[in-house]
Amino acid sequence: MNRKVLLVDADPAERAALSFALELEGFEVESFTDCCMLDSRAEPFGSACLLLDQRQAGANGLEYLSQLRQRGVRSPAAVMVTNPTRALQQLADAASARLIEKPLLDDALPALLRELLAGASQLNL
Repeated sequence: MNRKVLLVDADPAERAALSFALELEGFEVESFTDCCMLDSRAEPFGSACLLLDQRQAGANGLEYLSQLRQRGVRSPAAVMVTNPTRALQQLADAASARLIEKPLLDDALPALLRELLAGASQLNL
């Protein structure tokens, strides 16, 4: 199974902590400070799992993901949020994304990423 995660988080301490924790869980993490940096990545996303922080400069995580979906990107995606609303959940559903609430507890994030990546493998993304 592919274990590639493309992490977008503007907070350098959070980004470093998440990268470290996910790498300990066996994921291959490529991190970015914002969505523009991810967009400038030369390789296609393929079956890598997108892990986006909802709070970003410019477009938020779900807005950016919606733009990717309109461009035909079908990579699995999770969006990290604080206090998700029903409206936010509806936006995530429309973008075929899963929300994960901060603070991230236990092994919820690695478990979600494994589930998303396994689904992508079955779909041959």
